[in-house]
Amino acid sequence: MFSVSVENDIVITRGDNASFALYINQGTPAEPERYELRDDDEVCFAVMEKNQVFEEAMLSKFFYKADQNTDEDLRITLTYLDTQNMLPGKYLYTIKLKSNINEEIRIQTLISNRSFCVVD
Repeated sequence: MFSVSVENDIVITRGDNASFALYINQGTPAEPERYELRDDDEVCFAVMEKNQVFEEAMLSKFFYKADQNTDEDLRITLTYLDTQNMLPGKYLYTIKLKSNINEEIRIQTLISNRSFCVVD
């Protein structure tokens, strides 16, 4: 079982495969504008326990331009290996975009501290 709510909360059955599309908006909610991933952009999906910092996440997965679907949304994919050893319970996840613009590294949080619930 896998679901993503309108609020971006995730529920996944421990040990299941799952994937979802991530639209990266560089506009506003009222006037969305798709961010076009560059070849050297990196998107990190990280799952943390409560009060755990992003840099010390228990699960970190990286995605790139090559991981886009035909609509140019980023395909975030989890395999059974990513959650098979997690205890059932509530965790948090964050997604960040790392880009290099004019030789300056920029980090942008796309989704911050949303619920990642693992069920048995």
